[in-house]
Amino acid sequence: MRDDRNRVRLVDIRSIAVDRELPQRERTANFVRELQDPEHYKCRQFNITSVYANNGISLEDCLRGMMA
Repeated sequence: MRDDRNRVRLVDIRSIAVDRELPQRERTANFVRELQDPEHYKCRQFNITSVYANNGISLEDCLRGMMA
């Protein structure tokens, strides 16, 4: 799928509705299922591609550093 991502129609993250009545684990599973590919999606006119660094810093640590 990654090689063909330019030909695949990306899901707009804004179109996903989350049922807040479901338990957190089910909400997460449904969200990821609807998004189809959490590393490649759209937000408005932007195509989003997630890239992960190999430097060992977690997302939480990175966010803490930005807020400090």
